[in-house]
Amino acid sequence: MLAAAEINVTQSQGQADWASTTEIPVKAPRLRHEPLEPLSRATSRTVIDPRDGVAATIPISAPLERSYGFKLLQQWEGSVSEVEGEEFRAVLRDLTNRDNPEEVASFTFDQIDPPDRQFITPGAVFYWWIGYQDSPTGTRWTVSTMRVRRLPAWTRSDIRHIERDVEAFRGLFASEE
Repeated sequence: MLAAAEINVTQSQGQADWASTTEIPVKAPRLRHEPLEPLSRATSRTVIDPRDGVAATIPISAPLERSYGFKLLQQWEGSVSEVEGEEFRAVLRDLTNRDNPEEVASFTFDQIDPPDRQFITPGAVFYWWIGYQDSPTGTRWTVSTMRVRRLPAWTRSDIRHIERDVEAFRGLFASEE
């Protein structure tokens, strides 16, 4: 037996009388129970042990019916065209339906995660996802997430190597003419 609850309220001329109490035995759930039927959103169930009439609360373990992740509804790839103050404009390409034409949209820096804000410059590429986020308790949120694509910066040395390669290729093609 885990605990005893003491409660007995009697009415005496319209007022509660808390002086008398009765013990109600409560015991821990047993591991040997017949399989439970899943109940929607219920996390536990109280059963009465037929042998001694004692109530026990047991957890309900229902199989997961669906994943509790992110369900994508729409996805775009954006390219920042201009930055002005706390806002920026971008050209969006629909990745969900590539037949859709490009669109232009304005965003505020508040919509970008703080670590990514420094990368919002003209020419920066970002991805924008809209979808549902479901929790195990059944709550559904509509979520909008933006991430900036991060590529390593070109160094002056990289640019010099590329320029040398370009000159070498020009020399190859010039000799064929």
